[in-house]
Formats: sequence, C-alpha cells, structure tokens
Amino acid sequence: MSDYSYYKVGGSLSYDDSSYVKRQADEKLYQWLKEGNVCYVFNCRQMGKSSLRVQTMNRLGKEGIRCASIDMSIIDKHPNNFYKDIVNNLVDGFDLWDSPTWSVWHQQHQGEWRMQDLIPFVEKVLMVTRAQKTIIFIDEIDSLVNVKFKNEFLNFIRACNNKRADNPEYQHITFCLLGVVTPSDLTDRNGTPFNIGRSIELTGFKFEEARESLTRGLVHKVDNPEKVLKEVLHWTDGQPFLTQKLCNLIFENAKDRKPNIKDLVQEYIINDWEIQDDPEHLRTIKNRLLDDNQTAYKLLKLYNKILDNGEIDASDNSEQMKLRLSGLVVKQQQKIRVYNPIYKEVFSKEWVNNKFRTELGFLSFLKSNCTKYTVLIPVAILLAIISAISLIISYNIIESEAWDASFNPNNLGVIIEFFRTCILLLIALIIIGNLFNKEAENYIDSVIFTDRRRLTLIIGTLILIIIVIQHFYIGPTELCKEHNLSENKYFHECLLPYIWYLPCSLINYLCIGIPLGSLYIHVAIEDCRELREKRLSHNNFINKNKSEVTNIEQYLHKAQEQVRILYKHFYNQTKRHINVVAMMIFIVSLDVLFLNGTLSKSGYIWVRFFYMFWFVAPILITVYFTLSEYEKIVETTINFFLDYGIDETLIIETKYKSFNLLNEIIISNIFLRIVIVVLPILYHFFYKK
Repeated sequence: MSDYSYYKVGGSLSYDDSSYVKRQADEKLYQWLKEGNVCYVFNCRQMGKSSLRVQTMNRLGKEGIRCASIDMSIIDKHPNNFYKDIVNNLVDGFDLWDSPTWSVWHQQHQGEWRMQDLIPFVEKVLMVTRAQKTIIFIDEIDSLVNVKFKNEFLNFIRACNNKRADNPEYQHITFCLLGVVTPSDLTDRNGTPFNIGRSIELTGFKFEEARESLTRGLVHKVDNPEKVLKEVLHWTDGQPFLTQKLCNLIFENAKDRKPNIKDLVQEYIINDWEIQDDPEHLRTIKNRLLDDNQTAYKLLKLYNKILDNGEIDASDNSEQMKLRLSGLVVKQQQKIRVYNPIYKEVFSKEWVNNKFRTELGFLSFLKSNCTKYTVLIPVAILLAIISAISLIISYNIIESEAWDASFNPNNLGVIIEFFRTCILLLIALIIIGNLFNKEAENYIDSVIFTDRRRLTLIIGTLILIIIVIQHFYIGPTELCKEHNLSENKYFHECLLPYIWYLPCSLINYLCIGIPLGSLYIHVAIEDCRELREKRLSHNNFINKNKSEVTNIEQYLHKAQEQVRILYKHFYNQTKRHINVVAMMIFIVSLDVLFLNGTLSKSGYIWVRFFYMFWFVAPILITVYFTLSEYEKIVETTINFFLDYGIDETLIIETKYKSFNLLNEIIISNIFLRIVIVVLPILYHFFYKK
C-alpha cells in the first residue's frame, strides 16, 4: 500500500486497511456474536460503525461463520417491496442464488412479500445448513425509525431470538444492529424499547490502541510520530473521522518534520469550516442539531449550558441522548462534555448565539411550521376569505359604471377568480405540505440556497411594484380614458375598485405565486441534480462490474434490480411534476377562457408570463431532463448486457424504456384525465357561447 492511500478520510475501511484501529469494541463484538448474542452498536455518525462491521464480518468469516449485511438506507420502504428487498439482500449476501432450496422457495413466492414470509424463509432457506452459524448485520437501522412497519421488522428479530428457547436450530442464527439511534427510538406499539441483546459501546481511539496503526503513515514525514499522534489525539480526543483526517492533513501539508499541529487544525479544519468540510463531517453535526426546529432550541440551550459549565451530569433524557447522537458531546464518567477541542472551536459560544438569532428566529418559525397541515389549512382558509371579500366588494359593492362595463356583469368573473385562488391555495397545500415538504424545509433553512432566496426576494419586489403600478395607475387610467370620466368621479369609479381588488392580487401573486413558484424552481433544480447523480452512480456501478464480473447471472440480477429501483424513483419524480403542470395548465386555461371578464386587459401579458416562467417552463424542462437522464441509464444497462452477449436486454428495452415510463404516468394520472375532460366542457358552455 502506498503512502498516499494510507489514511482513509470518510467511508468504511476495508478489512485489510492498515490504518484501521482496533478498539475494545472489536473484541467484544467478535466474542459476543461468536457466542450467539444479539448485539447492537448505536452511536453517532462517523464513529467507525461500518468499519467495525467490515472487520468483524471478515474475522468471523475466516472461522467459517456465515455473515451477510443489509444496508437499510437503500432498502425500498414501500410495503410491497420492503421484505422482497430484504430477502434478495440475504440471498445475495449468503450467495444462495444457485441453492436448490432458494430456487424452490422463490418459485413458490412470486407475489407480494410480507413479514410473515421471513420466518419460513429463515427456516427453509437460511437454516438448511443446520450446524453452521449465521450472523445478519443490519446497518443504518436509523433509516427505519419513521417507517410505519418498523415494528413488524423488529418483531421478526425478536421472534428469531425468542424461538431459541423452543427450537435449538435458532441458536445458530443471530443479528447485529448498527445505526444512529437509541433503543427508545426503536420502540414497539406498546412503547417497549428495543432491549434484547447486548450493547457495544464505541469510544474514540486511545493512544495505546492507535499507536501501531496510525504512526506507520507518519514515520517518513515527522521526526517523532508518537509525539505527533498524541497531539492529534489531544485535538480530536480519538474521534475516528477527525483523527484519520488530521493525520492525513499532516502527511499532505506538513512543511517540515516538526509540524505545528495547532496551525494545521486552524488552517485546514476550523477556518471557513463549512467550505473546507469535505468529506462532510462538521456540517453533519450541525444538521443533526438544527434539523428539527422543535428540538433545536432545546438542544442548543443544553449545549450552551455545557459550554458555560464545562460539563453537566449525565442522564437518559431525550435531549441529552439526541445531543450525544449528534456527535458533538460525549458521555464520560457520568458527565456530558464537548467531545474535543475542535468541536469547541467550531461550535463556539458565538456560533450558538448566532444560531439563536438566525436559525431559531423567523426562518426557524417558517421551517417548523411551513409543512404542517394544521398550520397551512387555517392560513389557506383565511387567505381564501380575504380574497372573496376583496372580489365581492370590488365587483358588486363599489358602484362603478366603468368597472362594471369592463368586467363580467353577471358575477361570473368573481366566481372564476375565487375558484382560481382556491386552486392555487390547494396547490400550495399539496406541494408545500406533502409533495415537496422536505425540499421546502431545506430551501428555507440551508445556507447553500441563500442566493435562490435572495433572487426570490428581488423578483417578489418587482412583482409588488408591478401590482402597485397596475392597481394605482395603469388600470384606473384605462377605465378613466375608456369612459371619459370626469376627475371628480375618478377616485370612486376607477381607483376605489382597484384598491379593494388589491388584496386579491397580492394573495394570488405575492403571497401564493412567488413563494410557491420559487420553491418549485428550487425543487426542479435539486431534482435534476439528484437524478444526474443517480445516473452517474449507476454508470459507476456498471463500469465497476465490467471489470469484476465473475458470476454473470448474479450481476445480471443486480443490474436488473437496480434498474427496477431507478425506474420507480424516476417514475415518482416525473409523476409529481406532471401533476403540477396539469394543475397549472388548468389554471392558465381558465384565465384564457375567461380573461376578458375577470382581469384588466393591461395585466394580461405579465400574468401569462408569471405562470409560464414560474411553473410551466421549469416543469417541462425538468420532465425532459428526467427522461433524458433515465434514457441514458437504460442505454448504459443495455450496452452492459450486450457486451456479454446476454439476450435478456429485451426486458429492459420493453419494460423500462423512458417512453413507457412517461406513457404509464400519463395513462394512470387521474388528475390529468379530469383536466382533459373538464376543459372542453368549460370551452363548450362558456367560451363558445
């Protein structure tokens, strides 16, 4: 292994990585799993859980113990596919594709998979080799915390453990759970935490543990590797990620053989840390602290108390557990303190006070409430009522011959405009409160999207100026010129109706249209970025396999399974955009059909531009981009199959083609059907007359 690859910053270390540091947890986990105990390793991110799993699996495997790992973060969370993905991962991990028992079982279970199928699968497929020990590692178990059928899967693990008393064969199968959770996060319906098995405490590196592994990479770079390592551990307190990163920084950036560790830490880690934090570590801690605004205030208050006092007494309350899971603090000798000096420098008193002023101010209020239906629905109703009052007064109560002559005299105008407002409010509820709620939170909260929020403010200000000019000058002037009104009637007959009409316009364009449109453009950009990353990831998967294929049938199955998952993801992404464009086309069509009776002619151009720029254009671009990226995935996969002379490319070409994806969305889209039916009816009964 070359010096340049000695330290690994980020990701799991391979089983033969020389820089891996063996801790007390390694021996405990190995021994307890070997004895058949259910174990769990619950800790914050980047503490070496996955690397520990890799090392333990390799060590156990050398002794003939079968091991397989399931990454719960990539398992499909849809009920129809969840258990199927679990079984496929186990079959893949234990290399059972050619097993006769699996072939028989698979033929008998072609329909939906349920939790009840897992126990028979374990007994009839996994436990065929009765005497061989089997260990299933379940990584990223925190991905299940908010999944509805979490309890079912955890009950499966409990059932396997409980069956040991009645069925000795279950003594040969055990589990190891790893993730960023606490046992209380994995409670069942009765509120009982996941308390079976033995807990593995994963602590930071001690000097005696790290000396042999980590000084090897420093031998040719510094005069006294052990002294340098002690300084490194002083700054990191053995935090695995930071320790590897700081050792790597010394290797790459030390100017002489007696490096100043403090200066390196300040220059490459602490200064401008949000920019230099690559791979991401400090930002992960920040996000864990601030992700949920309902608890962020309490967590920062608690952390602030630790900063003031140096340490506090440890307890098992939820705030302390969540703060510990962020990785920012650590429990030692029944005390809670800041993990290391680097964290104390980055997440300083000044940083906390700044977050109290900003993150937990108005933006915090928005983030914590913008996706709650309990807040959005009353606000939507209130805005609809204000809009209705505005329209009724301007259309019916204000006596203006000029206004009545320019707008629909049979009240169709007020009905259509109010209907349009209600649709916009409904779209806002669906998009912000359901379809794009996570994106809405990120857009409001993230520093990365500051420029987009600033652009929204600028365009919103321009729209406000246009609305004011339209209502206080252009509209009233047109009414006055068209009907030759005298100046003494100008205010009452031309200006006053527009003043009362102003709240409706502000609600439609400034309160709904601008935030909704800006969020949608943001979502479109992020969706395109995410889909491109998925395409590149798939390409890497295919290219890697091209050079490593040993069992073509196994890789064929993997490639088909990945395309199936990507097809579903692209389908869902495209469908939600097409739903929105259908609703927007419906609104635009209403305006086209009834424009002369509902809006001032002078506002026609900018109103149309508003809808086209904010919604229709981004949607069409996003759908086109999505389909083109997906088509590249299909072509890459087909070429992969053709390179090995596989005849089953027809499956991909017929079932997963981008045209079929789009066609399936359009045919199955109920809302789109309604729009297609309703618009001709409206045209026939109103516009044609």
